[in-house]
Amino acid sequence: MLVAVGSENPIKTQSVEQALARLFPKVRIRVQGVSVPPGPPPFTDQAVLQGARRRAAHALQRVPQAAFGVGIEAEVHPATDGSWWMVAWVVVEHVQGEGNASRAGAFRLPPHLARQLARGQPLHQALQAADPRTEAQRRAHGLVGVLSQGTLTRKNLYTQAVILAFLPWVGRIPAHAGPGE
Repeated sequence: MLVAVGSENPIKTQSVEQALARLFPKVRIRVQGVSVPPGPPPFTDQAVLQGARRRAAHALQRVPQAAFGVGIEAEVHPATDGSWWMVAWVVVEHVQGEGNASRAGAFRLPPHLARQLARGQPLHQALQAADPRTEAQRRAHGLVGVLSQGTLTRKNLYTQAVILAFLPWVGRIPAHAGPGE
């Protein structure tokens, strides 16, 4: 079964691979990441969800032989009470039109980071002071990895959300599923 992911980011494609291997252990699955043109910056929870929908739809358009398109979108944004939140959504679209979504574990940022972001400082710069690792290491673990000191990672959060988004198809995908099934 071929699954297209609306991103070439290895964290996102590996999250989909891990989730599907757990859900469908007897199905041969191939995950293909595709480049997606940037959309508008998602500064609300609803906009993050729309970004994930756009990625899933684009993935299916770019890989027409895929059975599913998956979009993963994450962003830090302010809430109406002045706090800042990290949210991520996963959207799964089946080639025949059925879809589902799941929200990954969302969390409120610590006040010291929220203040820096509210002043306009980019997240990666705000994290440099809080975490001595390299930018590449921080990106691999994500904000949750930095804040939890590696207890959780972006891949952990995304994998769980992908599993939840695929729940409507558990038990419906035959073990012999081909590319577009």
